[in-house]
Amino acid sequence: MSDILTEIVRQRKIDVGEDMKRLPLSRMKSLIRRAAKARDFDGALSVRPYSLIAEIKRSSPSEGVIVRRFDPAKLAEIYASSGADAVSVLTENRFFGGDQDMIGEVKKSCPLPVLRKDFIFSEYQVYESRYYGADALLLIARILDKDLLRDLFDLSRRLGMTPLVELYGERDREKIKGMKIPVLGINTRDLKSGEISFAKAAALAGKVKTETLVCESGIRSRGDIDEALDAGFNSFLVGTAILKSRDKRKFIRSLTAK
Repeated sequence: MSDILTEIVRQRKIDVGEDMKRLPLSRMKSLIRRAAKARDFDGALSVRPYSLIAEIKRSSPSEGVIVRRFDPAKLAEIYASSGADAVSVLTENRFFGGDQDMIGEVKKSCPLPVLRKDFIFSEYQVYESRYYGADALLLIARILDKDLLRDLFDLSRRLGMTPLVELYGERDREKIKGMKIPVLGINTRDLKSGEISFAKAAALAGKVKTETLVCESGIRSRGDIDEALDAGFNSFLVGTAILKSRDKRKFIRSLTAK
């Protein structure tokens, strides 16, 4: 996998440009004023000893097509009834098979707060996230410079959403110095190579301070959760393992059994 992150961001910039033509920012801002208040993502993840964010996605660069009979609303119902605390929705289309309308579909079918997971690099996408009903959104430090990360973080909060700031390495940690971030994520997967390293994520976890520390990618069993808990994580974002399981309810319950 040759630097898939660069290719995703390049394509995403093209797609966002087209989105801006279809729905100008000025129009979106006026519509957002009538939007319902966002659900409490921070609060949903504050359960202890840990919380679970269950992810909805059709495919991924590392796995290909994961779900052939794809029904986001049905998956959200299963997640909510099985003990998940929040839902993550992959809205990137070309590589993950998602779209922004999935956010609304999921929110209509379950009461949990919804995280928009995408490759966000512009104010337009932050406003767009609120317009489509996201309660939280992912900000990947690796694709943002320090100033832009802070600007998008602050804008997200002003619009009533929770920004989940994702780190991968030391360079990312440098970008958040001086910031108070209630929900911080560490991705065990290198978005450039696709490789997973729990050891690297655990080392970084010991160097950051936050109320909720989310372990992203690579969780496939309760044993993985126990290992990550020992490293200091208290929330887990799990997608592929749930989606591939034959009995999703049973698998989620095995992950959430405290």
